[in-house]
Amino acid sequence: MATPTPEELFAPVAHDLSACGRTSRLVERSPDGGGPRLWRQLVVDSVPVGYLEFDVDLDTDVQVEIIAGHAQDAVLENLPSLTDSRAWPACRPGHAHPMRLVPAAALDSDSGPRWVCPADPSFRVPVGGHPGPLPQA
Repeated sequence: MATPTPEELFAPVAHDLSACGRTSRLVERSPDGGGPRLWRQLVVDSVPVGYLEFDVDLDTDVQVEIIAGHAQDAVLENLPSLTDSRAWPACRPGHAHPMRLVPAAALDSDSGPRWVCPADPSFRVPVGGHPGPLPQA
């Protein structure tokens, strides 16, 4: 099996950003100006928000989990610079907080990491499967 590219590993996170109304892209660039082979600069809503490092020796689900966590940290740390201050990933209606990332191992799941509502842990979606903002009930 071929080793996934950084862009392939980022695809689930890109889906969740897009589902929540944010644009994203990766730029081949490293933070120290060195070789970008395993580094990408994350750009969200046209704002460079940070760098993601990819480790080809890790399991794909673990890499997606790490990438999702770093991407969420970068988005939340840069909210004042972004288009608006919506928390990401969006939680259910009436919940202004972002969902939190929970590793598959913590959920006894073999289906990858999940975004989980911190107020209601029964509300969870897989990374890469965020439905976007839900309508008010």
